[in-house]
Amino acid sequence: MPRERYSKLPVSTIRDLNLESLGGRQAPATRDPRFDNLSGKINDGLFRESYAFVKDLRAERISTLQSYVSQAKSTTDKKRLREMLGAEKDAMHKAEQRGKDKEILKGVKQENRERAARGLEPKYLKKRELKDLRHKEAFERLESSGKMKEFVERKQEELDRKRVKR
Repeated sequence: MPRERYSKLPVSTIRDLNLESLGGRQAPATRDPRFDNLSGKINDGLFRESYAFVKDLRAERISTLQSYVSQAKSTTDKKRLREMLGAEKDAMHKAEQRGKDKEILKGVKQENRERAARGLEPKYLKKRELKDLRHKEAFERLESSGKMKEFVERKQEELDRKRVKR
């Protein structure tokens, strides 16, 4: 509430509660479970395990949306379905990326524990270093699957197209 209603009449700081509107009882105290100690700490592993079915539901939804896109007759319906499909794929990709980031951070924490055991200072990652580790892991995955050559060729073609446009 503002200290003053308008410039000429100051509002008193002590106000009477309007208990009649509450039926003679006080309003229940609201609490946000995200910040309340009564809710306890979140167990991330248990949470992921409990809601693992969501990933299956998302994959199922993607496949049904793909079939709907192929069956859609009007262009507006197709466009709307493609947007929904893209949003679902994007959400799935982001969830996978978060999982990979957690794995990278888990490795860094393990390395910090080892450094502490040797008496060295811990190493804290900057956002750029995390991004570099992410890229390094992606390149290792491409290398192990044998798709590195295709990736490099595709990137080279993109660069060539950009050079031609200039």
